[in-house]
Amino acid sequence: MTPSGASVSIRAVAKSFGDTAALRDVSLELGSGEFVSLLGPSGCGKTSLLRIVGGFLEPDQGEVWVGGERIDGLPPNKRPVNTVFQSYALFSHKTVAGNVAFPLEVAKVGKAERRERVEEMLAMVRLEGFGERPVSALSGGQAQRVALARALVARPAVLLLDEPLAALDLKLRKAMQLELRRIHDRLGTTFVYVTHDQEEALTMSDRIVLMNEGAIVQEGEPRAIYDLPADPFASDFLGEANLIEAEAAGRTGELAVARIGSKRILARPGPEVPASGPVLISLRPERISTAPGAAANRVPGRVQRLVFLGHAVRVLVELENGAVVTAQVSRGDGDGLAEGGSVELGWEPEDAVLMEPPAAL
Repeated sequence: MTPSGASVSIRAVAKSFGDTAALRDVSLELGSGEFVSLLGPSGCGKTSLLRIVGGFLEPDQGEVWVGGERIDGLPPNKRPVNTVFQSYALFSHKTVAGNVAFPLEVAKVGKAERRERVEEMLAMVRLEGFGERPVSALSGGQAQRVALARALVARPAVLLLDEPLAALDLKLRKAMQLELRRIHDRLGTTFVYVTHDQEEALTMSDRIVLMNEGAIVQEGEPRAIYDLPADPFASDFLGEANLIEAEAAGRTGELAVARIGSKRILARPGPEVPASGPVLISLRPERISTAPGAAANRVPGRVQRLVFLGHAVRVLVELENGAVVTAQVSRGDGDGLAEGGSVELGWEPEDAVLMEPPAAL
């Protein structure tokens, strides 16, 4: 028997610490078996939300439901969820198998079944033959796998993961991202993953929930959020984006019209974009060409700097309105450019999003 997922419903949850609001009326629905990442900067509320679902923190208001059962108010050990922490929290005096078996011992599972399930979990995380080793002899990646096996051995309906890869080096972290996704796909358990690393969220998630200042800014499939960010924060936090100051100039069909200096630009309209006045154009560097051909949007500029990346070239270009735009182009296109020289940038309307600037602008 393997774990199966459950739906999670978070309804109007709020939490404050003194005068600081950690969560502001957060509501979120997670489907059974989803891999959902809570993404955002430090202090945005993502860990507080995870701890409320896990039972380590009580909300000031709101409800939490798992699989149709209301669980807020229940202690952590009475909830159908388990948590993997950044620190792993392994028992140093126990072996690998002893650590993994611990939740089953607490649940008074029989020895034979306990042994079988421990072996199943160690195989799942690719630690066959490690059962009798002391956890003090493990590498960071191996310790992370033991913590994961211990969290899954009791077959929780929902697994909560609080930045479990943060302590690993870059190469191992990337490998473990793929391992976590493999385990999720095999088990079908609902995973809720907290991270501040946008690449990590893009790599693993079915859905990303982007948070800032205690609220959900945007949620959706990784590609959808990346291609159509809701506001400047979403544009800038998830991936890299140019945020170019422009003037709104109405609509043409389903597209928004704006002006960068004297040049007319077409873009997809974001939410609540004004018909006139200052706006921002969100544009990913890899969507800009320095050999625009018949691109619908074309603007002249001067090459300020070239940065060789090996596989590509980053081109910093100053436009006529003084804005500096970064393009990332192939070596072939970049080799024909010179610092101080003229260049024409081009991109298609669907690759740019017009959005309302922050109030500070």
